[in-house]
Amino acid sequence: MPRIVETAFNNALSTVLSRKLPGSWTVTAEETGVLREHASAQPDIIVRPPAGMPIVLETEYDPARTVEDDARNRLGRTLRDTGDILEAVLAVRIPGHMGEGGGDLSPGILSGQFRWCAFSGSPLESRAVSRWPERDWLGGGID
Repeated sequence: MPRIVETAFNNALSTVLSRKLPGSWTVTAEETGVLREHASAQPDIIVRPPAGMPIVLETEYDPARTVEDDARNRLGRTLRDTGDILEAVLAVRIPGHMGEGGGDLSPGILSGQFRWCAFSGSPLESRAVSRWPERDWLGGGID
């Protein structure tokens, strides 16, 4: 069966999120050149409210062995265009079956169950990194 690459899934996920959030919010996926410290870095998804802290989503198909490290490594980085420091990152585990097949991914994203945890802090500014929940993962749909 064909396998959907993570970048294609992230583009579909960002489209679904864009439709669910107010029009003044910006959601981008898989862009390079957005972090000052690492121009080649490619955060999976960045959600930018009009007046507030941006949030990065780092995603990975289950078993998602590196998604937590990827999320932690985004903390404290600076967005090139606004100077905002990334102080919140979600690590999102995508069910493996969502990467199978092809076509429109929106229905699966809308009905799917994800597992996630949140990281906050700024290791580059000596603010301790916190994981919530401390252990295990939260679960739920896109809403």
